[in-house]
Amino acid sequence: EKASTIPFVSGMTIVEAIAQSGGFRAMAKKNAVQVTRVVGGKKVSFTVPVDAIGEGERPNFSMEPGDTVFVPERLF
Repeated sequence: EKASTIPFVSGMTIVEAIAQSGGFRAMAKKNAVQVTRVVGGKKVSFTVPVDAIGEGERPNFSMEPGDTVFVPERLF
């Protein structure tokens, strides 16, 4: 598991954030990326289909300061 922190830049998207952190590992579940952010004092999680975004099938996801991104791995 690789963890990294990157500086937030206004207008940053999930695709840019993942690229800045070194990109996906070989076993990444690219359509099951989890983003957690604090909304109204509560943690809220979003499942973001990053592979579909890269293919132009889904709209990009804008990052906010303090967002945490988790990329799960496939079992095989």
